Amino acid sequence: MKLDFAAHVRTNWREIEKSIAEVKDTEVHPYDSYFFDRVAGKQTGNELLDPLPYFAALRLCTIIGDMVAPVTSRGRTGKRIGLTHPSRRMGFDVLSSRSSLLSFLTVTGDSFVNDNHRKALGLYGKFGEYLTANIDMAELQPMIEMVRDHAFENVPIGPEDGFLGGAGVRRWHTLRSAELETGVYFTVLRKILVERGAIPPSERGKKDSSVVVSVADVEAAAADYNDRISLEALADRLGLLHVTVRRLVRAGLFRSIYGTTSNMKEMFSRRDTDAMLEQWMGGLETTPLTENLVPLRTATRGFGRQSTELIFAYLDGKLSTKYLDEDASKTGFERILVDRREVRALLVKQPPGHKIHELSDKFNLQSRPGKAFFYSGFFEIVRWEPGHGRKAFDVATSESVERFFRDHDSLTNFSAGWMKRNQLHRVLKAAGITPLWSHTGTSINNVFRRADIEEFRKRSS
Repeated sequence: MKLDFAAHVRTNWREIEKSIAEVKDTEVHPYDSYFFDRVAGKQTGNELLDPLPYFAALRLCTIIGDMVAPVTSRGRTGKRIGLTHPSRRMGFDVLSSRSSLLSFLTVTGDSFVNDNHRKALGLYGKFGEYLTANIDMAELQPMIEMVRDHAFENVPIGPEDGFLGGAGVRRWHTLRSAELETGVYFTVLRKILVERGAIPPSERGKKDSSVVVSVADVEAAAADYNDRISLEALADRLGLLHVTVRRLVRAGLFRSIYGTTSNMKEMFSRRDTDAMLEQWMGGLETTPLTENLVPLRTATRGFGRQSTELIFAYLDGKLSTKYLDEDASKTGFERILVDRREVRALLVKQPPGHKIHELSDKFNLQSRPGKAFFYSGFFEIVRWEPGHGRKAFDVATSESVERFFRDHDSLTNFSAGWMKRNQLHRVLKAAGITPLWSHTGTSINNVFRRADIEEFRKRSS
């Protein structure tokens, strides 16, 4: 290692003579035999050191050996004092194969991250400095590329840090570098990444400059943060009440992108919401509101059913009538129009017959007589339980009503298109035709047999 070996021998001849006199057998380390063989021009087999000039190979053994050798003490100059020759052997052992060098780089890289370095300056210590200082040496290029690839695979640095020429693709971020690149505050990123499991529990106690996360996880978290909308904004976009949207979220129709477990507000995707609305509303014709065409948002009013039931029915294609309100200022489900009658038939459980007022309307009877007729014994009456908290009520089964209606009808219905009801009542009474059922003696609220009416028609014609 001296510039003038001959002068060194002349100056230290007593020491050399003493060494020769006291020589004894010792084991030859591969480090010694390797460099002896190289000087002698013999064949060697070290894939890392063989391409390098002799001085560069020896210098790398010295540098790495000094980095891995245990520290003994430091002299007055601050330099480490130890056994130089054994440390070079340790450096040679590291450089004996690619796997051992990569293991050394991994340990050194972990120390670099834990020491809270923000840039590549100082990465791999003196070894990295030597490669940087000799980056133009052609023989060093394979090793430089291997070290650079390992750095980008394992250490949170990017091309902007200029490590070994600045080439490479970033694969890892610290929370600090992630903030600089994405513009998202590192505290917010930490919460999102912790919630998603990208930061394991073992890393959560570390400083932000020491927490390492993959670029893919950081980019996904930043994209979701920039695409976020709150529950209130989601409700406005859908044209629904907050409580309705909350039910849809619980049902799984809308999924939050973050904020479900961390101490942050729950957020949803604006992009996904707009895509879903486009799918649900695309291709519908526009039309004005009518008595029966009503907004989907309010179509269940009076039915005792939640609007979420109708929304899922709409999305499942169970409604055939659907339009868009011509008022373009409305948004989402507030603008979608559906037929209220179709909604009622779909959502409201229909009774198996006629209610009291429906039977009265069918026979054109007044309300009080209609109720008396309902319970007159002509019909089969069943108790109907509508559910959803509504009261039970009686209905006349459809079969019994239709069976009775085939042979009977009210005087009001018989008189339609024939003669006035009062006049028909008088002539039937004069002809001795009496009603099957009558609530009063007046012309209204009377029910006759169809056969009697048809017989009278024939005689009077």
